[in-house]
Order: sequence, then C-alpha cells, then structure tokens
Amino acid sequence: MTSEMTRVGRGLHGEQIVYQYLSVVHGRSVHRLPGSYPYDMIVDGMRVDVKTATPRKHYLKYDLISWDFTIGKPRISTIEPDSKPDCYVLRLEEVPFSKHAIHLLMLAPVERPMIYISMRALLVQKYHKEYEQFLALTKGKLKIQRPGWKPYRSMALGIGMD
Repeated sequence: MTSEMTRVGRGLHGEQIVYQYLSVVHGRSVHRLPGSYPYDMIVDGMRVDVKTATPRKHYLKYDLISWDFTIGKPRISTIEPDSKPDCYVLRLEEVPFSKHAIHLLMLAPVERPMIYISMRALLVQKYHKEYEQFLALTKGKLKIQRPGWKPYRSMALGIGMD
C-alpha cells in the first residue's frame, strides 16, 4: 500500500470515527456525504470537513513532532460549486500520553492553508479554544455567527426538511 493510500484511508477512517462519536455517543444529527461534496458531513445543519493527521517530524525543528493539516484547498463540488465548509474538525491521532485522539474545531474561513500543531502547542494549551469549540459541537451548543449564515438544507439528501 502506498503512503498516499494510507493517508486517504486514514482520512476516511477518521471521518467514520468522528461520525460515530457525534451521532452515536452524543446523539447529534449527522449526515455523511459522498466525496463529490466539498465537506464530509452535515452536523446539526453545519457543513463540517474532517481532517486527520498522525505525528510527523516538525517541518522546522526535527527533534519535535507536529500534526500537519492542509486546509487551504477546498474540494470543488459539481453538485454545489459555491458551497464551502462552515468548520473543520482536526483529528490528532497517536498523541503521546493520550489514550484517545484529540479533536479540535476551527471555524471557517481559516486564515492559513497549512496548520502545524506541535506537541508543545498542545502542552501549553494554545488550542484550548478550538478544543472547547469541538466540545460545544458534541453538545449541540456550537453556533455559527456569520452574517447570512443558514443551516444546511437539501431536499435530495433529506437534510433539514423536517
């Protein structure tokens, strides 16, 4: 198996785990979407793109590890060409001294196309706000506060039509 296949497989596995965690464990309304959409799932009306990473040698300091995420290139959808994610769930796998992956949530738009999260940044709680935002999503308390934002609706997928 090539490293590209491993990366894609890891991403799909991460999406499945986030889907189960939000829908089964926390009872959120979650719809997974096919790969033709520019995001992976709809959670309580929010367009969510899941990104998964394992630790790598930090790009500047080779004695440190970091989790690297590419955010900047949203997929172009033939179904909904103007649609973009409302937020990104970053799933950090294989975190030292942690039994489980760590999940962070960043609201769109994200300023930087590449996000490098170092172990040091985790230890000093640099991403505490993003961690709290993920917890708010799990509890159904995350609110998108952008002018003109509306929950996602799709007759074809049966989302938001009740």
